[in-house]
Amino acid sequence: MLAGDYNIDLLKINEHGPSQDFLNIMNSESFLPTINSPTRISSHSATIIDNIYVNCIHDITEPTIVVSDFSDHFPLVMWLKTDYAIATSKQPCSQKIIKDTLINQFSHALGETNWLQTYQKIINDTLINQFSHALGETNWLQTYSALSEGDVNTAYKSFIAEYKTIYDKTFTTVCKGTQKVMPKKIWMTQGLLVSCKRKNKLYLKSIKHPTEANIISYRKYRNKFKTLKNNMERQYYEREFAKNLHNSKNTWRLVKSLLNANCASNTIDALKLDGRIVTDPAQLAHAFNGFFTGIGRTLAQKIPQGQKNSR
Repeated sequence: MLAGDYNIDLLKINEHGPSQDFLNIMNSESFLPTINSPTRISSHSATIIDNIYVNCIHDITEPTIVVSDFSDHFPLVMWLKTDYAIATSKQPCSQKIIKDTLINQFSHALGETNWLQTYQKIINDTLINQFSHALGETNWLQTYSALSEGDVNTAYKSFIAEYKTIYDKTFTTVCKGTQKVMPKKIWMTQGLLVSCKRKNKLYLKSIKHPTEANIISYRKYRNKFKTLKNNMERQYYEREFAKNLHNSKNTWRLVKSLLNANCASNTIDALKLDGRIVTDPAQLAHAFNGFFTGIGRTLAQKIPQGQKNSR
């Protein structure tokens, strides 16, 4: 699998030689593109420059383009099959029926689904001990028999089926019920989340039907939403700084959250020392040690000497 932003538009392979050469090279290695619709759409162009190339085209399921305005390139999603069945006889070929009416029904069903319900396995020390005991008491004769005959596929399927049965029987699944959706950012209110959903719908409408009215409507709502979001964020930090005015620990925590201090810092891979590029980690460490241990002496030498008065 090869995925990325190749910056090569597959819509222009018939009129752009390098694009055709690129596709021929990929095809020569049995890599085929899974995306055949535009992944970057603007007011004046539509291009397929992002793609996922695979050499197992029969093992993928419904490659999808996620339409979103958080980037000028649409995200791509693809599922791979994880279970393989060994065909013992010819079976009729099946095909999914996909048309506009069914797509609309599917979108409506997704919108009506209660995504607040979650399911969770109950796992504790007592159940883990019961699970271990059940595995020890299980008759693995069918698995061992398949292994003795050299049939590893049958042995694996038998083992997994028995294991999963015991697992599901021991660790029951319970519905956690309706939970309040907590935004990732604490200052993102429920009203802002509703507005964000509305903004995404307007963006999708402007992409599907790029009329001047739809584009203007989306841009106005997007700008208004951005202004409200920034104001809510600013007001939140103003309140937090005022509340923690005499608490230096919480104040620095707020400062770090604003500066994204949790992000990993960039590492230094090379330095130019005495006119040459040094990449050896030991030499880099030695250079840093020499600089910081001698910085006091170096600064002292730069201080001009004052006139001494002998009186």
